Amino acid sequence: GQAILAVSPDGRIRIVNHMTERLFGYDRRELLGAPADRLIPEGLTPPPAARRASKRRAADAPAHRELQGRRKDGATFPLEIAESRVDTGSDILAVAFVTDISLRKAADIALKKSHRELRELAGGLLHAQEEERRRIARELHDDVLQEMASLHTEIQRLLVAEPVGAEKLKARLQAVSKQARK
Repeated sequence: GQAILAVSPDGRIRIVNHMTERLFGYDRRELLGAPADRLIPEGLTPPPAARRASKRRAADAPAHRELQGRRKDGATFPLEIAESRVDTGSDILAVAFVTDISLRKAADIALKKSHRELRELAGGLLHAQEEERRRIARELHDDVLQEMASLHTEIQRLLVAEPVGAEKLKARLQAVSKQARK
């Protein structure tokens, strides 16, 4: 449910529902006639111009605001107010529909934290992938260099070896070629 309260132009609470009692921790008798800033320090009091407002102004669409509420025990909490004006004929009352948005605010904070952690994880993953690519590139580079050094050594041996027949030279070159294909 939603807490509903009406405040007179002098800033005093005139009407409350049972959800107002539950939300703020007061008994109805403690609230009726009390200043509205007891519950909502930033105020619900209609501005002076509203006291002189026309009936048309009293029927205007409600204004939505996020404020801090204060419970009987002094604890504060975030709330959202849809505020409207009602012309009673003798006064213009500020009527507030109050919703505790503590859970929404906590969910927003948790979502932002989750997004931040996700960005950090993604950044860490990209860094790890890049490190793995570098490691693999180094290993491949080292393996290729070792193979090339081995081939170079074989070719050098062939060049400085005693002259041999074409068949023996062909067999040695085939072995070097086979090694190069690995």
